[in-house]
Amino acid sequence: MAEGYYWDWNNEAVCSWIEQLGFPYKSIFQENCILGKTLVLVNSNDLRDMGVLSIGHRLDILSAIHDLKESHKEQAKESPPPIQQIDNHEEMNTQERVKLSLLALEKRIDYLEAENAKLVKTINSLNSEFLPLLRKLALNFKETKLINSDTCSENSSIFQPSQSSPTVAGSFDLEVNDHAPLSTTESKKVPKMTVNSSYHEVLTSTLQKYRIDPSTWVSYELLLSYDGKEHPISADMKPLQYFRSLQKHGKSPSFILSRKA
Repeated sequence: MAEGYYWDWNNEAVCSWIEQLGFPYKSIFQENCILGKTLVLVNSNDLRDMGVLSIGHRLDILSAIHDLKESHKEQAKESPPPIQQIDNHEEMNTQERVKLSLLALEKRIDYLEAENAKLVKTINSLNSEFLPLLRKLALNFKETKLINSDTCSENSSIFQPSQSSPTVAGSFDLEVNDHAPLSTTESKKVPKMTVNSSYHEVLTSTLQKYRIDPSTWVSYELLLSYDGKEHPISADMKPLQYFRSLQKHGKSPSFILSRKA
């Protein structure tokens, strides 16, 4: 017969107690290693999972466990292990929940790290594909800028328009495309301009730069753009000196080659 405080019972004492009650479940309690301190925590679901399928037997065993605790009530008051065990059981459940949460968090972090690695790889791939294109676009943009102060120098040709279609009024772009390009011999004859070049020299030289027949110079005119407006240049002026003068006064001028209406 099981003796002593049930909290201290080992598995053999628990199996002896269940056998004394007349239930044929000694082997079940032995296989599940039920001790005295865990016996008082067993509920109906636990008994069913252990193999006690009879509802009546489960109720009888639970009733016997209740009577066992009542019979040791005075000892239970003097010794708090049962309460401590319940607290430990709840603490174990809390620890399990924390572990599961940490595992889920680790999986989430692994997933985000993998996605981040994919994103970095994609960005690097796009950089390798598009950076050369962006560099080419930047160079093209520089080549098509309007004539400004950066194109003027006392030691070289001051008026250096872009080799693409000039900025013009009306439908001049279409007229330029209709002209055949100058031959290599003709392009080499384009004179260099200086600050003392006349209006006619600057105009004809500019037409040659743009592969336009200089003999058609009467159909074109040079304008200077500053202060948000386009200003005509008279034929008796020296355009590059005028340009330099405006530049010194902080006007930020730029030349415009325009086809007359």
